[in-house]
Amino acid sequence: YLSFGYEAGMHGYDFEADERNRARTEREIGDIVGGAADVGGTLRRSNELAVDFISAMHTGRGGDMPAAIVYNGGAISNLPADLAVEIPIRIGGGGITKYHVGDLPMGPAAMLMHQVGPQQLSVEAAVRGDRGLALQALLSDPVVNSTVAAERILDELWEINKPYIRRCV
Repeated sequence: YLSFGYEAGMHGYDFEADERNRARTEREIGDIVGGAADVGGTLRRSNELAVDFISAMHTGRGGDMPAAIVYNGGAISNLPADLAVEIPIRIGGGGITKYHVGDLPMGPAAMLMHQVGPQQLSVEAAVRGDRGLALQALLSDPVVNSTVAAERILDELWEINKPYIRRCV
């Protein structure tokens, strides 16, 4: 989401490894469902914390979680309240309590604010099923630097998602 991100190169995420892992997982599930493998040998804990959250809320024995994605609601003072942010929380029988982070330093806050408008426009476009708003969202994104590119991206995404596009309001 940074306009200068290309300077780091295109070697970032290993999509091939991700695809290999996905194929391996599908084979494992197929083997289990087909009776060729035992569930016990393939079960392993994931990095997801949903079970920890649910358990803490159910038992009341929670504690601090270093990071969770929650509505900001003022936890980060210099970002809009309706954004989703990743912050430390306390979880327990009473639910989730967000830690107040305060203001982010100006640089990171400014970089995040570059994304607020395009994301809010994207949500509004999705809720309304509005192609014009979707184009505005792309054109306001700091990494989209071409009207032609934005229109081509939108054409492709709109066509692929056409069965799911409908007004929600």
